Amino acid sequence: MCYLLVALVIAPQAFAEERNGAAFSAIEREMSAEERRATGIDSLSADELDALNQWLIERFDQVQETVSAEVREEVREAVLEEVREADAAEREAEIERRVAIEVEAAKQEIVDAPSEPAVSEPFEAVVQGRFSGWSGKTVFPLDNGQVWRQRHGGRYRHTDDDHRVRIYKNLLGMWQMKVLSTGRSVPVRRID
Repeated sequence: MCYLLVALVIAPQAFAEERNGAAFSAIEREMSAEERRATGIDSLSADELDALNQWLIERFDQVQETVSAEVREEVREAVLEEVREADAAEREAEIERRVAIEVEAAKQEIVDAPSEPAVSEPFEAVVQGRFSGWSGKTVFPLDNGQVWRQRHGGRYRHTDDDHRVRIYKNLLGMWQMKVLSTGRSVPVRRID
């Protein structure tokens, strides 16, 4: 497509150069004898005929330059639009590729996660022992006997004496633990 557009830009210039060179040299050569008589070209002096021919050549050159400039501008705009569309398509493809990678990683994390003992409903419990927040792979023993572990990195410092938490599934079906007194939450998985 790009080669076609380049050809459309170059062709008018080449045609104009050809016309300037050999195709039009004198009006009397372009007309038949009958046309020369009908227009009165035969009655012009050699100087008048030369002046007319020079004027026609210059006029033809101006028209060719105008047409060539218009064609070049139209082709330039078409090429720019094509490039813009290609850039937009490439950006969209890259976004789709990255989203697919993220979705696949989340699916793999679900598949790779060790199976958790059956828990299906959200519940509230109290973190047993010393609870000062989380900092990576923190383990949370609960008063109901369950033990949960932080799934992702992240830090939170908890200074409140209230250790009540709520365990629930997020939109992706992964477990979260929310500290009820502060509203802070962390991704977790059950280990016992």
